[in-house]
Amino acid sequence: MARSGSLLVRCLFGAMWPLSLFGQGAMMPPPASTAFWNTSGRFLGSKQCALCHPEQSRHFHDNSMSRALETLDQCEILAGPVRYSCSVSKYSYLIHREGSRVLYSVSDGSETLEAPILYAFGQGKAGQTYFFEREGHYYESRVSYYGRLKGLALTVGAVNLTPQSLQQASGRQLDAATARDCFGCHTTGARHGNELQLEHFEPGVN
Repeated sequence: MARSGSLLVRCLFGAMWPLSLFGQGAMMPPPASTAFWNTSGRFLGSKQCALCHPEQSRHFHDNSMSRALETLDQCEILAGPVRYSCSVSKYSYLIHREGSRVLYSVSDGSETLEAPILYAFGQGKAGQTYFFEREGHYYESRVSYYGRLKGLALTVGAVNLTPQSLQQASGRQLDAATARDCFGCHTTGARHGNELQLEHFEPGVN
């Protein structure tokens, strides 16, 4: 990696690694994941990074990684009067807009669980999976949008799982560590060490 790119990485991740690791045109392998996340650095925002690295930042948003996570107001797939549906076994899934919210629901024919979508993971060229919250826990939607289908099908990780209840059929409940890892890889600044903070972060990988 060129030195300018190495410095950009260091800038974005808040002095995660000491400068001695960066050579003239070479970078040492990144540390193990535990060391990678345990940084005291503070992300100052991509606008601040761009002041020193205008050339690298100029075309950044053309890169798909900048859309690794999208909020509802950014998500083209969920824009407008959307309505996507599919059925898997005895369960029916629906994603539809209701005013300013986009709702995700699953029904077994007699009962329905419904929750607003909070975040869209992935830009949708291949697939896009949705996060919602229920009773203080984050969930990954059991169905995802696939660009090739232009509709919904089972999320990759759910293909070989058989839900035993309507709640399980809605999606996978995420423990704290998994939620931190998901946001840590798909956003910038949402994870600080072992803490997940969603008050100040930037969607996508900056």
